[in-house]
Amino acid sequence: MPIRLLPILRDIAIVFVATLVAGLLVALTLGQSSRGTPLWNISMTLAVAVFSIGAFFASAHLATTNRFAHVYIVAALSAIPTSIYYAIRTAPTLATFAGPIVLMLVYASAGAGLSYVVRRSGPAAAGPRSNTSLERTREG
Repeated sequence: MPIRLLPILRDIAIVFVATLVAGLLVALTLGQSSRGTPLWNISMTLAVAVFSIGAFFASAHLATTNRFAHVYIVAALSAIPTSIYYAIRTAPTLATFAGPIVLMLVYASAGAGLSYVVRRSGPAAAGPRSNTSLERTREG
């Protein structure tokens, strides 16, 4: 699979915007007073999960080559800054560094899997072709 840089950067931007929107949605809905509470943490986790899966679904749907490989590259590259942030902010362990990457790979798998359900690949994706008399006259 040839690595194409522009689609990967486009999809990293899609994932970034999706997670940003999820975080803003939770922050605006719950407000600053709820920050750090279990409600905040659960809401943030669910919102980021749903928006990330949606972003990876869009990324896989737009991919022209192997969808799973594409979204795995996007997931790994988009999770590395988060992993570095958590490793610096907390005690640097393997779990704090690998946790966000593994979670993004799970979201990427779900999004790419959903894209296979929605869009089939290959010539069958175009669907059956009807051959009405109008089409026959256009064809010659």
